[in-house]
Amino acid sequence: MIPYIEIRDKNTKLQKILISPIDCMFELSYYGVGEFAIKCNLNESILTSVQKGDFCTIPNKPYIFIVNSLQPSYDANNGYILTIRGKQAKNILSQRIIQTAKLLSTNLANAINDLISENAGPKASSNRQMGIVIENSTVAETIEETQATVGELLTFTDNLLKTKECGSELYIENNQLKYRVYKGEDKSGYIVFSQSFDNLSNSEYIEDNTNEKTVIWVESEGIFQAYNANTNAVGLDRKELFFESSVSPKYTNEQGVEVELDLTNSTDLATFKNFLIEDGKEQLTNWLIEKIFKGEIDTKLNQYEFGVDYYLGDKVKVQDEYLNIFITPRITKFTMSQNTGGYSEAVEYEN
Repeated sequence: MIPYIEIRDKNTKLQKILISPIDCMFELSYYGVGEFAIKCNLNESILTSVQKGDFCTIPNKPYIFIVNSLQPSYDANNGYILTIRGKQAKNILSQRIIQTAKLLSTNLANAINDLISENAGPKASSNRQMGIVIENSTVAETIEETQATVGELLTFTDNLLKTKECGSELYIENNQLKYRVYKGEDKSGYIVFSQSFDNLSNSEYIEDNTNEKTVIWVESEGIFQAYNANTNAVGLDRKELFFESSVSPKYTNEQGVEVELDLTNSTDLATFKNFLIEDGKEQLTNWLIEKIFKGEIDTKLNQYEFGVDYYLGDKVKVQDEYLNIFITPRITKFTMSQNTGGYSEAVEYEN
């Protein structure tokens, strides 16, 4: 149940204006960024108080969203309606770029936290800071030597996290924006969604290889390097992709020293090609076979509570006895919806 929506200013300070929604939807995403939409009756107080760039929250929840669009409308039956749209607050990181190529720590969480801190957090120049507190992470995943390339901060960090099935979120606690890297737990042994457990109202299974690529050719500085994600894919099953990388022979190492690789030197060339391979792996995360199981949870009979028993990124067991599908995927999206028909929740899973 969503009793009302809180509006916060750009400093996350709670405003006096509260919105009672006619219709609303809030989507939380493990990979990438979820969206939201609110429809409410429009009055002068709302019209003058809600601005693009404001934040909105649900009472007693850590989820925070940023307002991107305000659409007032009128019809004779419903009067004046305001539609507010936006995305999870983590999307503010798309407003920053990685300005300098950098060799990352082989500890994934440290690598991501350093990039956020240096480009949007406390280590960034004062005019680039976003007031984000970066939490220490317990994620122990490691990566090969990887170069952070010049480009959008959010896209790079999300792609790198996805290579290790990790996620990140920007949430609010004590009026403070906090960023964390995390990896869901394996709860498939005791969290089950199915018709037989009376907690799955409907389901849809999608397996789509329309955009699948198995091999990526990466090029930078006239150097080409291939990465094959599936060596068994040959002939018609082999699907190639070309990517022009921004990996550079000039970068800053972990000690903050500027380095320039000599691409005529075999050792330096091998290091550069490894950087291309790692960049190719990150790009291929967007070109995989889509295996998605969508299910609407029965909120009346469901014995599990989101945020208490399970969360984004957790592995659970999902089974559809009729389709004979039994999988242990990660929860990648959670959606809360409310309208005149009531409140509902839906979960999306990916293998």
